[in-house]
Formats: sequence, structure tokens, C-alpha cells
Amino acid sequence: MRNIFALFMTTVLAALLLVGCAAPAATGSSEDRSDYVNFRLLISDQPNAIDDFEELWVTISRIGLVPAADSNAGQNEIVLDPVLSVNLVELVDDNAVAAWEGYIPEGEYSKVFLYVDSVDGLLIGSEEPINIKLPSNKLQLDYNFAIEEGNGGSVTNFVYDITVIRAGNSGMYLLQPHLGQSGPDQRFREQVHTAKRVSVGGPPEWVASKAHGKPF
Repeated sequence: MRNIFALFMTTVLAALLLVGCAAPAATGSSEDRSDYVNFRLLISDQPNAIDDFEELWVTISRIGLVPAADSNAGQNEIVLDPVLSVNLVELVDDNAVAAWEGYIPEGEYSKVFLYVDSVDGLLIGSEEPINIKLPSNKLQLDYNFAIEEGNGGSVTNFVYDITVIRAGNSGMYLLQPHLGQSGPDQRFREQVHTAKRVSVGGPPEWVASKAHGKPF
């Protein structure tokens, strides 16, 4: 009888130890999903005055996402370290390159910002200085979209379309977002990262040493 009781107690103790060592159940919080990819930001270019340029590099250091009113999503700021430069000349029409991919909290968003460190442009066949103007050090796109919870692992591909236009006859160019070609439902042809399209850490040396345009 004593042996049976001892065996019973040993079995109970083993079961308790197994319960205590079991992994915690998933809660579905953003921390648990931080390694998932549910959002990709791609850069593209609406033609306008891009044909004036041999190369036009935009250097992006941060991406900002602003939640919509009453949204559960929080303010998000994604730091690109190192910074990423993209050549808009290579990204005309549906061509696009991925600038960032990762996880953002589910919810509704109303704005997307690109923080621009520099704009380096070379005009075709000209050595004259050019001015490339930004409204500030960031490009702001007002666009309402949602990242839905439990969407079966699908990824939102958000195209951020940038365009350069001439500002009259002043010799100045203006860089701005193009709402009509931006958003998660846009058609795009994703381009691989090549030296002509993407430069990590800033614009290529051969452009930066000759470029005349900076945002101001």
C-alpha cells in the first residue's frame, strides 16, 4: 500500500512540473508579432519632369505612420539605419523598389511620412546648378488605409509615389508625393535592388560629388 501511495505522489509531482514548465500561450499582442511581415513600403515615380534628369537620388532616413482618429494603432516611426537612397529615374510608372518591410500594429492609418535627408540630382547634358525644393525635410502623404488583424498572413504592399515637377521658368524643381498613384491597391512591377536603383548609406559617390540639388 505504501508503495502504491509513493508511486501516486511521484506521478502527481511529475505532472505539476510539466505544467509549470509549459510555454505560455500566445496572447496575440504586437510584441508576439514583431517578427512578422505584414507591411511593405515601395517607392515609385510619376514621370512629370523626371526626363530632365540623368539621375535623381532621394535619401530616406525614416518612415512615419500616423494612426487615424479613434484607431487602436499607435504612432509609428521606422528608422532606416543605414539610410536608403533610391534613384527615381529608374522607377518611372509602375516600376517600384521595396524600401522597408516588417511588422506594424493592426489598425487604421491616415498619413505616411518619408523623412528625406537629401536630394541629389544630375540634369541631362547640363553642368548648371539646380534647386530641388521640398515642403520641409519630409514628404507627407494623406492616405487612409487599414492593417487588419488576423488577415491570414497577407502582406500590405503600400506604393509611395514620388514625383518631381518644374516650378515655372525659375530653374527650380519641386519634389512631392503623388496621391493618385500611391496606396495599397496600386499596380506595380517590383524591381530588384541594383546599383542604378538603390544605394545603402546615401547616394553613390559619383552622384554626390557632382550633384547640385538639396532640399531646403
